[in-house]
Amino acid sequence: MINMQLSLPSYHVIKNL
Repeated sequence: MINMQLSLPSYHVIKNL
């Protein structure tokens, strides 16, 4: 899973990849 430290928008973008 992506580190929660990342911003929410960035998390969504990474998850979308």
